[in-house]
Amino acid sequence: MKLVDVVCPRCGANLKIDTEHEKAFCEYCGAEVLIDDGIQHVKYENAEQAGYDFEKGRQRAQQEASEISSNDSESVKVTIKNQKNRHKKGKILLITIILAIIVAVVVVVFNKTSDDRAGSVDDEVNIEKSKMTDDKSTTKNNAKKESDSEIQLQETNEKVIDLAGLWVQENHEEHADSYMAATIREDGLMGVFFIVEGDNTPYTYWVGTYKNPTDDSKQYEWISDSTYAGNGIFASSDDTKKFIYDNEKITYTVTIQGMSNDITLVREDWDDSKIPESAFGSVKMETSGFESLEIKDSGWYVEYGCLMFYVTLYNPNKEIMVEFPSYRITARDENGALIDTMEHSLNKIYPESEVTFGSVAFLVDVTPATVDFEVIEPKEYNLKRITSGNEPKPLEVKNGAVRVNKVVGEIYNPNDNDIDQVRVLAICRNTSGEVIAIVDGYISNARAGENTPFALDCNLKEDVASTSFYAYDWGYTF
Repeated sequence: MKLVDVVCPRCGANLKIDTEHEKAFCEYCGAEVLIDDGIQHVKYENAEQAGYDFEKGRQRAQQEASEISSNDSESVKVTIKNQKNRHKKGKILLITIILAIIVAVVVVVFNKTSDDRAGSVDDEVNIEKSKMTDDKSTTKNNAKKESDSEIQLQETNEKVIDLAGLWVQENHEEHADSYMAATIREDGLMGVFFIVEGDNTPYTYWVGTYKNPTDDSKQYEWISDSTYAGNGIFASSDDTKKFIYDNEKITYTVTIQGMSNDITLVREDWDDSKIPESAFGSVKMETSGFESLEIKDSGWYVEYGCLMFYVTLYNPNKEIMVEFPSYRITARDENGALIDTMEHSLNKIYPESEVTFGSVAFLVDVTPATVDFEVIEPKEYNLKRITSGNEPKPLEVKNGAVRVNKVVGEIYNPNDNDIDQVRVLAICRNTSGEVIAIVDGYISNARAGENTPFALDCNLKEDVASTSFYAYDWGYTF
């Protein structure tokens, strides 16, 4: 099929005609168009009708062309309008995008600033946490170091030889009549004793100081300073003694009546409960730092030709008890001549304690001008070492009063044991503070944790303004 463009000879409309056909009809005016070798022929059967149809076809063709043109114009307008709308929308979209970008930038900047601030705070918090962590870590490390040091020290201490305990003379079975035994104590003292067959009490040979080893050496020697001030019949008179530890044995030299023998001790139990208290309790003045007793208070008066007195002694030592503390009373007349003198001993004074005693001193024929009190230095064997806290609690006088011709009251015993004999003393004074009566006596069986009443006779010539009461455990006195 071949289409050719032809013009309708009647209405002038542009037509497309298939050349394979001999004729075609105008779609506008209906005119018949003959096709012959490319020559276009129009057949007019009715000229008037044909003219009419021609005009009608031409107008129709123009109208359609106008409509097409109008439609094209409207289409162009719509297109332009659509383009304008699209342009406007594009501008709006562009502006929206720009605004969104600006907002996004602002948000990012704001968030960054906030993050920076938060980061700064977080950094500070993290720094503090880091410091705390470091501190904890340091503390933990220090604690670990201390723990390691303690473990190392413990391990070291475990390696250091420990000689504390009981020791017996090597092959003591061969010495049936007597042999030697020793004890080394944790408090830094050691004692060596003779064990005699048939005698329950060990005889003191040596009591002195002991110093623990400070390393893991298998050999050790030390010089022991004597602390024994007793009068044991077998006691060494040496001030120091050398001891040697080697191969799990202790050796030392014993000299008796000019003859010396080396004694070897090995670890073995023996009954040390029979060791006399005086062994470790005795004190040597030159090595103990003993301080002399002090007179804290004293007073006297004459009644019926008798010198009445009281005196208060104080023991300043911290661990030394003094047995039989003694003092001297001396009375003189106005010319300094001696009227009388006497020495008196009390029972005992515990460390850092005081004792007040009062009674009749002696008869006088004249009233003394002076009465002097002085402490007599105690004998070394009367000094006893006592651990603080072992001394008994002091007795208390409760409800003390003066009743006409009697001094009455109750003795409270705060200790866990009954006390067989208690000495009670009452010192009465007048309104001037002068001593006008010294009343003393004894009561028996002061029961533990209870009040025990007492009543002592007295002869008062003046009104009593005040009375001081004292009570002491009084096993014996001289």
